[in-house]
Amino acid sequence: MNKKILLVDDDISIVNIVGHSLKMFGFEVKTFHNPLKALDSLKNEKYDLLITDIMMPQLDGMTLVKQLKDVELNKKIPIVFLSAKVLDEKDKKIIFENKFKYIKKPFMPNQIIEIINKIFNQKNA
Repeated sequence: MNKKILLVDDDISIVNIVGHSLKMFGFEVKTFHNPLKALDSLKNEKYDLLITDIMMPQLDGMTLVKQLKDVELNKKIPIVFLSAKVLDEKDKKIIFENKFKYIKKPFMPNQIIEIINKIFNQKNA
């Protein structure tokens, strides 16, 4: 069974590039430009991984992830943040303590694939 990934970013070009790359590597990908709609999907559908931007309108990525704690279906999925944001100490602490991954924009799609493969290989080990 293919791993199911939810990708959330308000930048359409990022969603297109990353989504296409993930599909080329055999992942099932669902994409959202609106984090509120993504949260609804997380409440109703099981995913193996969440990739999200941090800075988005309506709901930032950190808040999206915090709200996952109340979503039994996906509260333990791995998280990868993609962002151009310079992380403050609070964000760094959250990422480090929760063992989330962080990729700074701009990035190459192969960086994401490499991190995702490491995440899934660790889960299967």
